[in-house]
Amino acid sequence: MSATPEQQQAAKIEENDLPGSAFHYSYARLPAAQLTQINSLFALHQQLTAVATEISEKNVAYTKLHWWSEEIERLLKQQARHPITKQLSNQLIANEHPQLLEQLLGAAKMDLDYDSYPNYLTLCQYYDAGMGSLMTAVSYTLGEVDSEFGLHLGRAIAQTQRLQRLATDLHLGRLYIPISDLKKFGLEAESFRARSQPESNRELLDFMIARCQSEFTTAFNALDQKSANIQHANLAYARIHLALLKKIKSNGLECMQSRLELSPLRKMFIALFTNPEKTLNTRQT
Repeated sequence: MSATPEQQQAAKIEENDLPGSAFHYSYARLPAAQLTQINSLFALHQQLTAVATEISEKNVAYTKLHWWSEEIERLLKQQARHPITKQLSNQLIANEHPQLLEQLLGAAKMDLDYDSYPNYLTLCQYYDAGMGSLMTAVSYTLGEVDSEFGLHLGRAIAQTQRLQRLATDLHLGRLYIPISDLKKFGLEAESFRARSQPESNRELLDFMIARCQSEFTTAFNALDQKSANIQHANLAYARIHLALLKKIKSNGLECMQSRLELSPLRKMFIALFTNPEKTLNTRQT
């Protein structure tokens, strides 16, 4: 018997938890109730992000985003229709921090409104509304923690992922490097497509990596020992992205031409051996 449309939609909730993913290795050992909530939060973020990346006609994309806006309003009224939002009903975030779900919508709208960002401040507004809100919501789901942790962790992870997807984003006509940064290094977006990469591209990449590492450090500094233990799964997710960032750095300008990945075995090893106490003691990235 074939799956119904609703069953097919429900199956998409589990896409984050595919074996081999950073999500799977970081969060798989959580209690089932927490894992379901966090999986649904990631799935909602994916659905909203896909509006800009998978729908080429902007009028259609805005219509789709409007539907999600209405769906979140229904969620907050306990009238959700979509399998993902149904799973978020009566959960902590929907009841106590609904603004985080609304901010995810705001980030998705920025993705439709902006093909590039004029400066780092504007780009951070996008990161904070999107991945920052997501990681803050996940942090609250795991337990009490300073909101600065989720915000800066979200910035760091979002920037790492954008560096990983730089070549793909450029192909789609999207640029997540502030225009002011390009001007600072005397560059234009077209320089990333050239076969022969100028040295200033390397300087810009090092600059962005250093800024990203600083965001990880700021996130870790927002934790004390108790909250670090509570946020163990988030720290594993952070450490996997830190390892990816180091790989991007060690491979020079390759990220401007192709997507770099960590092996599933490497992700599993990092997640298994993430030590919250060591993270706090070293505060190193």
